[in-house]
Amino acid sequence: MFTKQLVQCLEHHACISHPCFLVGNLNAPTIDWAILVMLENCSDMHLLDFAIDNGFTQMVQETTRHNSILDVVLTNEPNTTFDVSVCAPIGCSDHCSVIFTVVFAPLIRSRLWRFINLFTYLLTYLLTYLLTY
Repeated sequence: MFTKQLVQCLEHHACISHPCFLVGNLNAPTIDWAILVMLENCSDMHLLDFAIDNGFTQMVQETTRHNSILDVVLTNEPNTTFDVSVCAPIGCSDHCSVIFTVVFAPLIRSRLWRFINLFTYLLTYLLTYLLTY
């Protein structure tokens, strides 16, 4: 249920013309990001369909927890993302940390503010959802 609601929120903002990055633990262990297939049928299908339909590329190539890639770097501009590496967990986390570099031409001021507003909206939406349930 949560995955479907997250994808609906992302779909609303997917029509953007600047680089977009979706980063974090999406907790979708049934997705094989290397060949873009589901290992079993479940709600993670909505997330995979979103990534494919909107031209996102998953940049993390190593497992981040047990045998799964749960922590991802999805971007619609893969040529801007470099040096993606999976490192030891930080603190007492049971997930590995992911470090990467983003390099792109400076955005004009209005596009940068639109990006910041989108990020703020998504963060607010997720926090509201997590605090509600």
